[in-house]
Amino acid sequence: MNQRLVKGWDNMSPNTSQKTFHELARALLEKQIMLTDKLNVLLQREYDVLSLLNVDSLDVLANEKQPIILNIDTLNQHWLSLLELEGATLDVKGIYTFLKTYDSNKSTSIFPLWEKLLTQAKECQRLNTINGATLTLRNQATQQAMSILRGHTPGDSLYDLQGSETPNYAGGRSIAKA
Repeated sequence: MNQRLVKGWDNMSPNTSQKTFHELARALLEKQIMLTDKLNVLLQREYDVLSLLNVDSLDVLANEKQPIILNIDTLNQHWLSLLELEGATLDVKGIYTFLKTYDSNKSTSIFPLWEKLLTQAKECQRLNTINGATLTLRNQATQQAMSILRGHTPGDSLYDLQGSETPNYAGGRSIAKA
């Protein structure tokens, strides 16, 4: 994504006017919210596709998610740089305090946008965790099935004299050979 995401970004300096800060902050947050909305939709579609075991659709969704994630990351870096230029401490508490104070002093509404972005980001994280766990469990089930087909007893590993794990063969023949 082009580094000039928001008009006026290149002109930022520590002496940036409050109006410019407000305009840039609003634009950055609104763009991040829009992208996070898209990511939430994709993660929900991914969850639905996982239940159908449609590998091709999963690949398509993964390819759609990557540029959105990269754009969100780039915008977040710009957001943090903008806050730093304005003197905010770059942790959650510092940003919270800065934005609450800024909104009350300047009669703006940047803080609610930031809260909305945080809420959406948490939802993305929740969906991503669920989808990751689903993929992990499906992969484990597939590996166990493959192990059985190869004649291994799943979960029953043996150890040699050096402590290395060795598979425990069930009867010495795989189902494929039988």
